[in-house]
Amino acid sequence: MTVSTTDADGRPANPNAALTFYWPQLGRQILIRGAAAPAGAAAGAADFLARPAGSRAEALIGRQSEILDDPADSTSPSNRLRRESPPTPA
Repeated sequence: MTVSTTDADGRPANPNAALTFYWPQLGRQILIRGAAAPAGAAAGAADFLARPAGSRAEALIGRQSEILDDPADSTSPSNRLRRESPPTPA
């Protein structure tokens, strides 16, 4: 999560967060609101390691929030890496 409103020490000035997403099976938009707090390094590492390998790779090599000069650059970095890398011996 990126927090753009911080105090002088770099902590979030407003501890509240909101998440909105569309849930197609219900045909509804869902809004979740509440206070947010850091979970700590161990919880963050456990959450990261619980994700699929492709998701972890994308997080490590992706260019999230960067401006794309060419729409072709929007291709997933992990897909691009798979295409450009030699096959791994079995």
